[in-house]
Amino acid sequence: MSKYAITCTSVNTETFPFTGTGEINGVEFETATIMYGGRPIWKVKEHGMLPAPTEMSQFTRGERSAIAA
Repeated sequence: MSKYAITCTSVNTETFPFTGTGEINGVEFETATIMYGGRPIWKVKEHGMLPAPTEMSQFTRGERSAIAA
């Protein structure tokens, strides 16, 4: 069980990159996929960057990891 309250409000897996939106602990997030090791992985999109550097993120590393999972 995650220690974060995560709600996914939309997920689009019809076209690449896959995209999604939701909330974690009441804060909205946007996510999309990138190719890594030959397969798509989810990353948090912030400040128009995918992924945004950790030091620029409003989320902790744990929150970003929970969103991607």
